[in-house]
Amino acid sequence: MFTDKGVVIKGKPEVSVINGTVFVNPNYTGQGALTNLLADSSKLKKGESADIKVVVKVDVSHTTVSDNVYNNVAVGTAKGTDGVTYNDVSTKGKLSDPDGDGDPSNNFEATPVTLPGLNVIVPSVVGLAKSAHVDSLANGTFNVTYTLTAINYGDAKVKNVQIGDTLKNVFNGIDAKYTLLGHPTILKGTAKADSNFNGSTKLGLIRADTNAVMNAKDTLVVRFVVNVYNITKELFENQAIISGVNTSDETNFSDLSTNGDNPDPNGDGKPTEDEKTPIMLKVSEELFIPEGFSPNGDGVNDVFLIGGFNKDIHVVEVIIYNRWGNVVYAVPEYDNANPWKGEANQGITLSKSGLPDGTYYYSITKKDKATGAIIGKTHVRYMTILR
Repeated sequence: MFTDKGVVIKGKPEVSVINGTVFVNPNYTGQGALTNLLADSSKLKKGESADIKVVVKVDVSHTTVSDNVYNNVAVGTAKGTDGVTYNDVSTKGKLSDPDGDGDPSNNFEATPVTLPGLNVIVPSVVGLAKSAHVDSLANGTFNVTYTLTAINYGDAKVKNVQIGDTLKNVFNGIDAKYTLLGHPTILKGTAKADSNFNGSTKLGLIRADTNAVMNAKDTLVVRFVVNVYNITKELFENQAIISGVNTSDETNFSDLSTNGDNPDPNGDGKPTEDEKTPIMLKVSEELFIPEGFSPNGDGVNDVFLIGGFNKDIHVVEVIIYNRWGNVVYAVPEYDNANPWKGEANQGITLSKSGLPDGTYYYSITKKDKATGAIIGKTHVRYMTILR
């Protein structure tokens, strides 16, 4: 019973006969095949009894479970003078027939042993999975529903549970933009969602002031939805992280999410799988061109970002004119990774300080990168720089 929970038996158990006409088996160890306490020469006449004492020394320092109750039963076997072999499973206590019905065989209850004062270090085994569902909208944008599933596979309670998701590294304003729709919601578990989560400056999905806990075998499910737009590529991969504190030894834990709804896909009880969650968003054939921007360095709408093209297969030619028809900015292959910040790169007004505020006109053409063929039409319209 001890070794099942990682307890080590130290040395050989001490067996002694307190009274009765039975004899100790000198080879008894309590392990393997050597589990007979008494020698084969032991006998009991009708009405006789014997008391046997067993002392076992154990080392609990190697156990990995928090349950310190150990249940044990013994099995008595004897051959009667009638030639029949009789067996009986022990029941707890000092009476072999506690109900007094003359039939001890119908009394069998394991004897519990509690080892007090154990300081068992129980590792937490918490895993996280992340799945995604994409809905394509008529306006060319996408609603992406992310569901995060955390499970505590261990035997220890964990506290200060937090799930972080850095959306700004995925939809980075260059390949795509995003807007959080509503707030995160808790679908399962006792944690409280953080309504301030935005994936950019507020990365935690769980309210830090609530000290979220997960008991052993608990499941926590969190869901949120983002609208993704201004897309210039198709594949986006995302990964979240769960962290917290193991209450057994106050150590920190963390786990990167794996793709799907199961944190432990191979079912080995060790959620070490680590795979980003992919989504495919089809790039719109239509260009998205902003009506203006404000390159003032405040971090909001500072650059001119064009959506609706994939730089791996498309070329976008951009030409900007001032109100007198002079070209002030032109690039044959526009790249959102190096966007226009309102400066001039053509004509006599070259300046890193930027063009003056006002109305400008653009000619923007999308082409097939392999053939050079124009896709759709050339877009000619006005836009505004306003700092």
